[in-house]
Amino acid sequence: MSSPLKQIDSLIPSLPTKDSQLARKFREEKNWESLKDLTWSCLQRIEIAIAKNKVPDKYKGIDLDKVRELALLCDEYYYFIYPEEMEIEEDFDEVEEDD
Repeated sequence: MSSPLKQIDSLIPSLPTKDSQLARKFREEKNWESLKDLTWSCLQRIEIAIAKNKVPDKYKGIDLDKVRELALLCDEYYYFIYPEEMEIEEDFDEVEEDD
């Protein structure tokens, strides 16, 4: 099995062209939070477009499963590097549930 970074690198081209270029930049800069946010944002935009049945040309031919896998890998890697961030999010989620 390849390393998480190799897997991320192999899946970045699955994003639409502009997002892929930005993702490479974030990866090179080791800006893990921006990479994580970009992949999830891209995934949400694609899913919304598909749900509305209005898929722009830039999303045609995109393998949604690969984009999902990339978003999950970026998430996992980010929380591996910054485990304290996961604790903060868990605390925040508990507060929301109490409301």
